[in-house]
Amino acid sequence: MNIYIKREIDKHTFLKIDREHSDFSSFYKVIITSQLMGITYLPYQLGLEKQAYQALLADLNDEALTLLDKKWHSHPYALYIERSSTLTELFALRSTERDDLCALLLKHRNKATPLSESAATIIATACLSTGHLWKSLGFKERKDLTDWITLNFPALSKANKQMRWKRYLYLQLCKQGGDYVCRAPSCGDCTSFNECFLPA
Repeated sequence: MNIYIKREIDKHTFLKIDREHSDFSSFYKVIITSQLMGITYLPYQLGLEKQAYQALLADLNDEALTLLDKKWHSHPYALYIERSSTLTELFALRSTERDDLCALLLKHRNKATPLSESAATIIATACLSTGHLWKSLGFKERKDLTDWITLNFPALSKANKQMRWKRYLYLQLCKQGGDYVCRAPSCGDCTSFNECFLPA
């Protein structure tokens, strides 16, 4: 990792979730910081439109994060800028899939949570990355993702019985009659059972 960027990471102490704040703004700070620092494979702006991303930064009202976002466009971050551009192009090829995921999340969003629309877009975008969803978002543990989803999409959180979140979301698309079909006759017969479900 670039030494300059490593020093910048060390300066930022908000790479963990602060559950004392009722708005859970630290979730977004972790996600944005992780993307800007190249910790996660997400495109710049996290799949949000420019205006929505700038509005999110304004809502978070974090001077250090805003400064980091401005620095991201400078030379030391050139590799991450190139990677972001590539990811944007790749994810665009799966725009229908992302739109379906976003629509599913928006259908169940907590309208009392102001940033839930942004959360839907960010999660849908992160689902296109490989690996576990919580890691794709830059969280330290799976519980962080569950807590964030519970805040923004409580009905989905309540309905999910121990499935890993990405698997669960795609299962819901399958049930809606989409093209995301599991080929196993039942979960018990599936060779990927342990990949979908958490240990009891």
